[in-house]
Amino acid sequence: MNNTRWQALFQSLNASHRMFQYRRKDLDGSWFPEDGISFTPEIAQYWGEFSSMEWFDILAYKEIRKGALLPIEVVDYSDELIEIARSVGAKFSIIDHGIRVWGYIRENEQPNLQ
Repeated sequence: MNNTRWQALFQSLNASHRMFQYRRKDLDGSWFPEDGISFTPEIAQYWGEFSSMEWFDILAYKEIRKGALLPIEVVDYSDELIEIARSVGAKFSIIDHGIRVWGYIRENEQPNLQ
């Protein structure tokens, strides 16, 4: 994906004012956050270094805790997130609770692109 689309995606995510959670993998195999498992809500940490980004995961749900004895409420923003990705022409696939935006697709990978 080119820098113009990445910029448009990040601007749209930032403008949405949702507390999405993010994680990325670069072409050299490195991850951010470094453990490759956790996510972070700080989009500014990802902005600007697009040329090496293999993919960018965005989680589209929020857990709301109302008390220790009450069940956790889950709010799903998947439809809004998918609309944002489509509006900028991003190539993405569906993952659990969100999407994966592809910067590069390796020859041996065949994601189900939306």
